[in-house]
Amino acid sequence: MIQIILPAVLHAFTAGNDLYLAGNYQGAIAAYESTIREAPPSPELSYNLGNAYYKLGDIAHAILCYERTLALAPRDDDARINLKKAREALPLTEEEKVMAAESFPSSLLAHWFTLNEASLLFLSAYIPWTLLLFLLLITKDKLRRLFVRLFLIFSVPTVILGALLLGHWVSSQQRYGILIGPPGSQVIELREGPEDTALTAGSSSGGLKVRVLDSTTTAGETWYKVELPGDRVGWVTGSSLGLI
Repeated sequence: MIQIILPAVLHAFTAGNDLYLAGNYQGAIAAYESTIREAPPSPELSYNLGNAYYKLGDIAHAILCYERTLALAPRDDDARINLKKAREALPLTEEEKVMAAESFPSSLLAHWFTLNEASLLFLSAYIPWTLLLFLLLITKDKLRRLFVRLFLIFSVPTVILGALLLGHWVSSQQRYGILIGPPGSQVIELREGPEDTALTAGSSSGGLKVRVLDSTTTAGETWYKVELPGDRVGWVTGSSLGLI
């Protein structure tokens, strides 16, 4: 699909880059956020926005942006390196950092390819495998031995890529997010139910990656049931969670 970028949107993105280079990170964030509201998702935009947040010390939002960048461009080494640096900057204990880094790992294929790219990769093996199967069934002469060998050879990558693609697809059906603390705080309150009056289920630091299990709207406010590192579960408001 061809993406058409409006001149005004391109101008806002360029202005954000200029503000960032000038050290006006808050202005850069405003420009980038304006671009996001009008433009299709872009790994470059998410990455630049993450850098601006990181410069301001807003680590949780920076992590969210880097995660979104990798969702669009899994092979972006700069985003992966900056994500690692941002995670290390979180005010966590060493045990919490290890737990956070190892929680909700992406599938092997997702680490290198988007779901669309992985599908094309699988088809590149599946289509010739199917053709060879057809030729194998209709051939009766000496060529049949050749087709048998080729069919067996293509069966290996087809099965492997098929299994990896299935795992990638299953992983893509899960929703993930980053906990975002309220202004001036990096602590998020977890509730036992989707309402402010529910008992506190604990608290967590902002910047942690969570799995979204459920969502509901109560009194006009969206709540998410999330699973945190260490199998902790609780409800948070929509303002405390950035969806990847």
